[in-house]
Amino acid sequence: MLDHRFRLVLFRDLAELAERAGDLGAVEGFATEHGLRALTWTALTAARHFAEAPIDPSFMDRLGPRTLVERFVRREIRHVDPLRFDGHSVHPLNLGIVLLHDDLSGRLALAGRAAGAFSGWRSRTTRLAQAQRRSALVLVTSDQRRGAEVFGSKIAAGLADRGWDVEIMSLSSGEGPTIDTGLVAGARPGKPPPLSPELIAGVRSAMRAADVVLANGSATIRYAVAARLTMLRRPALVASSIGEPEFWAARPRRRRLQRWMLSHVDLVAAVSEETARQLIEFIQLDPGSVRYAPTGVEMSAVPQRDAGGPLRLAFVGSLSSEKRPDLLFDVLARVEDDLVVELVGDGPMREDLEERAAADPRVSLVGAVADVAPHLRTAHVLVQTSVTEGLPGVIMEAAALGVPAVAFDVGGTRELVVDGVTGILVPDGDTEAMAQAVKSMAHDRTLVCELGDAARKHVSRSFTLSRAIDRYESVLLEAAEKRRR
Repeated sequence: MLDHRFRLVLFRDLAELAERAGDLGAVEGFATEHGLRALTWTALTAARHFAEAPIDPSFMDRLGPRTLVERFVRREIRHVDPLRFDGHSVHPLNLGIVLLHDDLSGRLALAGRAAGAFSGWRSRTTRLAQAQRRSALVLVTSDQRRGAEVFGSKIAAGLADRGWDVEIMSLSSGEGPTIDTGLVAGARPGKPPPLSPELIAGVRSAMRAADVVLANGSATIRYAVAARLTMLRRPALVASSIGEPEFWAARPRRRRLQRWMLSHVDLVAAVSEETARQLIEFIQLDPGSVRYAPTGVEMSAVPQRDAGGPLRLAFVGSLSSEKRPDLLFDVLARVEDDLVVELVGDGPMREDLEERAAADPRVSLVGAVADVAPHLRTAHVLVQTSVTEGLPGVIMEAAALGVPAVAFDVGGTRELVVDGVTGILVPDGDTEAMAQAVKSMAHDRTLVCELGDAARKHVSRSFTLSRAIDRYESVLLEAAEKRRR
């Protein structure tokens, strides 16, 4: 079996191949010519099980080696987790795969050697695993339950599940719903200062035990670079760029500072293709140091929604000028249809929004919550009015629950909202166009369902949490190898 970093990528590619049924004949011909029928059958069996590849069972029966070992492998593969399964470990499935061979003499020869090799397998693989064990530090800006921080905690948990020694620490603490992180020595409530000697020392102390550091956000990158410059043993450093450089570093001085900081990291993980483009063209980073690493979401069951009644809209995010929730009221002023609107989040604009909501009985402010999923489950449509986005996680979360989005075309939003297919994308700031989109959904609930189904399929193909962890683990390992050289 392949190393887990590559398994699901292979299974996804095999699943895509299987959708082109005409190519399967060529696959069979190649496998037959080169004595790879058993190996090909094993890979396609895994693709069917792990990636739901639409492969014709009759083709699999024709390709399969038709042995007792084949039946054994077919049964055992149903009981393994593809992300946690170690292809080098002592496991019945590994033994079964080893014994698969296209011809009888090959199977018998492998079976004869397997008995003698099995006794020393465990100790050798244990030593190998210990030698390859990695430690990582994930730095987040705050322990508040915000999008970037939540994803950082999921990356840390995913790496821990794969055998990494992982610690997640934040530069500051906040009020309201929080995530489970440690606090860097010198951390204080509120926004971290531009550069604090005490906080730099705390970050340096936290980085000493790590092979590789993932700095998740601009403040963490700033502190991680400053700390690493004062260290003798310098761990590998990956910067996660989660926004739009053209927005956050618009001024020349800020752009030069960003370029200098990011030139002192080993690799930059760009959350969207648009972010990667701006890093290369606007910040002028070396393209060889930028990696595309989008975030991901856990898939869950789609709730049953009432197709009748008023259209339920949800806005989820910070009540700040960056997210522009006030524009939602401009949209609602143009829509006379019966609506129910929830604003989920908190921020500096809350007081003003409460006054405006008091004049529109369709709107309610929920405030900050520990889990946005219950509010997305009851919504028909998500509305996003942000002025800037890297790759909007809330659109991803909504899509995983079958909720389409109406959103302004900013940043990497179009990577999730395919206009007219998985949602409706409107020009940035065009509240009239957004109002028309809301009206069309209020009048056509079939359209809402079709867009929601397509949105869910889109994220399940390309933006699952397991794939995101695959990408980030690959970037971290590459950075560690680069630092070692």
